[in-house]
Amino acid sequence: MATTDIQHASIPELIAGVVGDAKDIAAGHATKARDEIKEEFSGLKQYLMMVLVGIGLGILGAILLSHAFALGLEALGVPLWASYLIAAVIFVTAGIVLMKRLPANKEKIDLFPEDAIAGLKRDVATITDDVKDEVKDATSKPAHAH
Repeated sequence: MATTDIQHASIPELIAGVVGDAKDIAAGHATKARDEIKEEFSGLKQYLMMVLVGIGLGILGAILLSHAFALGLEALGVPLWASYLIAAVIFVTAGIVLMKRLPANKEKIDLFPEDAIAGLKRDVATITDDVKDEVKDATSKPAHAH
């Protein structure tokens, strides 16, 4: 029969209680970490999809726009080969600039469960402090005479 009064519990009961509580806390934090990683994978998937769609549309648009630009330069009297060369240089440069300016909002794609780890550290510190307080209280009380 388990003793619920901590003052009258035996050492094995106290240790079993601490181990059981630690298991419960660890399981809770493991679940939270798994959910956080799942959410970060979802954020990564959405980010990659947006990047791929953006790249695909950008490539298609760049091809059509550079072709139109080169034909426009040719209509102004620039040789056709030079028109395409100028268009290619302009659009490659624009592409490099755009790639360097990708969104900086990448904190949801790091795949490290910061919140779950912080919660686990907080709970371990709280339990450690509580155990120290209980030990201090137990050692400072005079022994009961039976």
